[in-house]
Amino acid sequence: MKIAVTGFVKNESADILSWLSWYKNMGVNSFIMFDDASTDKTADLLEKASDFFDITLKVLPYDSGSHVERQSEAYREVLRTYKDKFDWIGFFDSDEFLNINSGINIHSFLDMSDEIGAVAINWCNYGSSGHVIKPKSPPFLAYTRHSEVSSAINRHVKSFVRPKLWSGKWVNVHYFDVGSYRYVDPSREDVVWSKTPGIIASNPKWYLAKIMHYQCRSMEHFIDRAKKRKDITITANDWINLDQNSIEELVEVEKANKVKNIMQEAKERIFNNIIKEKINTKNIIPADFDDILIFELKRFDGFDVVVNEGGEVSSKKQGKKEELLYGFLHKKNPNNIYFFTTNEKVDLAIKQDDRARPVLRYKLNKKLDDEKNSFFIQHPITEKFISAEPISLGGEIVCNRHDPSDWESFELIEVADQDKFEVFRKKRFPIFLLSSEYNRDKNIDPNCSLFFGKYGETIPIFYKTLPRNIVSLIENFLPFPVEEVM
Repeated sequence: MKIAVTGFVKNESADILSWLSWYKNMGVNSFIMFDDASTDKTADLLEKASDFFDITLKVLPYDSGSHVERQSEAYREVLRTYKDKFDWIGFFDSDEFLNINSGINIHSFLDMSDEIGAVAINWCNYGSSGHVIKPKSPPFLAYTRHSEVSSAINRHVKSFVRPKLWSGKWVNVHYFDVGSYRYVDPSREDVVWSKTPGIIASNPKWYLAKIMHYQCRSMEHFIDRAKKRKDITITANDWINLDQNSIEELVEVEKANKVKNIMQEAKERIFNNIIKEKINTKNIIPADFDDILIFELKRFDGFDVVVNEGGEVSSKKQGKKEELLYGFLHKKNPNNIYFFTTNEKVDLAIKQDDRARPVLRYKLNKKLDDEKNSFFIQHPITEKFISAEPISLGGEIVCNRHDPSDWESFELIEVADQDKFEVFRKKRFPIFLLSSEYNRDKNIDPNCSLFFGKYGETIPIFYKTLPRNIVSLIENFLPFPVEEVM
């Protein structure tokens, strides 16, 4: 059985890799993508990811006309062109993530009898989960709250279609005419439609499968969408109606980690291709791993700081799977600490820090008049400090304090056996920002160098050999930014 998913996208460079990875993890074989004249390098990203995800890409010219009509014509083209190549084709927007609750893959889900021509899966509309600014983490992790099943918008469906059985009659992007063949829901029962095909007559059944529909996303996303859709008028009332956050529902940790691993593989493939294409390898200088020191982290009250199996940084609690949080710093650049864990399958996440990465960088501020090796730990961009709530109040670790005090004090304890981290020193640490002193030692001009890397290597990149527009392009593909040495 060969299965494809079709996407019609515009300016989705921030989230499109997570969408592709989600469906690849489900077992989708190929992607048929239409880029609707994006201006944010979405098309470049899809082109560079095409060998990893098996993407067929068509870039459309700018058209000020109807978005719906352009999308409809793209879908009709797919049905006509690929009817003999794929057994099933799914038609989903880039904010729609099909979630099969039973844990089976897409091939088992679509293993249906020959009289079935299409499968309708209902929306489950998610709200903003309180996000004003676009979060850095993938939608399936950032947005955790959705509307009630009774919300009218959730009666909409999206479909998988057997392209050979499409009648040729166009209806809309939600419903595909398959003539006398059956149109069923995930339980293989015939769909009862309302007066409008594509909208069912009663509340959806989510127990087998649903479309996690991130139509709202953050307020910043919503405003961008309002600017992008010239064919419709979007108002503040639309935000109020869409931003429904009644029910909290988290994606399973194992599934989320598998998708994140696919995303990382894709980013590394893209990174390697860009490095080979754009960088003058004569200027690559390997990192000096002997200058790295590893530390454990303890709270102000002496309790350990740990990472749970989902990657969330917290205080040690009994009865849960946890690993110690470690930090490393470079001897020549002691004002930055890079947090990591020995579990390579998770991205670290600290509450109220939108980043979710294998390694998180923070700034260190030495606590004055303290006999211990104590520091305040500060976000490099927002400049807020990490705080450790007392255990009696829950022990939460959160990055939200403007001014540091006792709760924001952490002790760094150098690991006695540094050699046990040799593998991680050479495999895990993706980025180093080295000091100007180190740059002078290596005869590197600190005013024109960037430090950038991935799991297997760390290299400086020069503005002289890498134009700023290429740096911006690379940044779109990475789990961490390229950061300039000042």
